[in-house]
Amino acid sequence: MPQKDHIHETLDEFHKTVFTNCDSLESELCTAWNKIHGVQMLRIVSAHELTGAEKKGFEECLPEAEISYAVDPKLISGVKVEWSDRVLDVSAKGMIEKMRETLFSAK
Repeated sequence: MPQKDHIHETLDEFHKTVFTNCDSLESELCTAWNKIHGVQMLRIVSAHELTGAEKKGFEECLPEAEISYAVDPKLISGVKVEWSDRVLDVSAKGMIEKMRETLFSAK
């Protein structure tokens, strides 16, 4: 069972890191939006229902975008932003998948 405890500790630490960096994520998204300004529609998928304040933050940062919101609990925490053929995935699920790919590709 010690391995299971380690996994829970790792996920707890990851969760804290994601929520500590939310302001940074919003800032990065604003910067990316300003660079690609041609995108008109965004889909923001979150692990839980976003609050009005969280939605307002995205909408103020991306005033010319038409934003739709969705919830996918499988993301565990964080968000995934989709536009055109691009995806910015800063969800726990996405980061775990990237770690898995990195670990298994480093044979």
